[in-house]
Amino acid sequence: MAHTTSPASRGLPRRTALTSPLDDSADLRTSSSYDGIDRITVQVDGEVDLATVDQLGDTLDIAIAKGVRQLIVDLRGVSFLGSDGLNCLGNASQRAEATGCRLYTIATQPVVVRTIEGTGYAPALRLRDDPATVPSPYLDN
Repeated sequence: MAHTTSPASRGLPRRTALTSPLDDSADLRTSSSYDGIDRITVQVDGEVDLATVDQLGDTLDIAIAKGVRQLIVDLRGVSFLGSDGLNCLGNASQRAEATGCRLYTIATQPVVVRTIEGTGYAPALRLRDDPATVPSPYLDN
């Protein structure tokens, strides 16, 4: 019978596995800016898919909970928007509406724009290609 030893018993450092080989959260970055009164802009960069959608959802929930009149989701830095991300945005828009907040989405990447427009979500997400086209929260009815 062969005797085996572990790396640690030989004085070698023990290897540890990654926490999750599917953890792609490094592929999504979010930041937000709050005007202190009525508008929050959430900047999203990276890929929005099954692995990152919870991070986006949590960020949008926090923004909606602030009680602002407008939430702008800036997707200009997004290179992929999967169906999970699209559903997340649609659900966030509905939650925002229920609190009196309007969600606007800014997107310029063709793959992201096609996904939003091709699925019919553009009106619900108030899709824009330029943040300057979003009305003032005081004029937004």
